[in-house]
Amino acid sequence: MLMDIIKARHSIRKYTDIPISRTDLEKILEAGNYAPNAGGGQRNMMVAIHNKELAARVGKLNAES
Repeated sequence: MLMDIIKARHSIRKYTDIPISRTDLEKILEAGNYAPNAGGGQRNMMVAIHNKELAARVGKLNAES
């Protein structure tokens, strides 16, 4: 089962305007907390923004830094 999940993994480049439920979002963030990173075990920081305009501003600021 795990190998099936790993093999079926793919990246998404097109998004919809359909909001994610809070329960699903919490599961995604929890999985991200357990995912390995290239920083040698350093903590990740994740931010979930539900406001489209604010998300665009934060994305722009992140790209500039």
